[in-house]
Amino acid sequence: MAQGRLDSAGIESFLADTNMARVDWPLTRGMRLQVESADVATAMELLAQPDNPDLTSDPQ
Repeated sequence: MAQGRLDSAGIESFLADTNMARVDWPLTRGMRLQVESADVATAMELLAQPDNPDLTSDPQ
């Protein structure tokens, strides 16, 4: 899902360690989502935002 969010924002990304996740399962340490160094700050800011702000906002 994170890679899809970055792709839709025009940030190229790469999932590393996908094969290791399959080998280690169920003890998976996860995969690494990598972006170009120039895109790191933007990617981190984008991924820190809620998936759907309408669902996480205060319903008052």
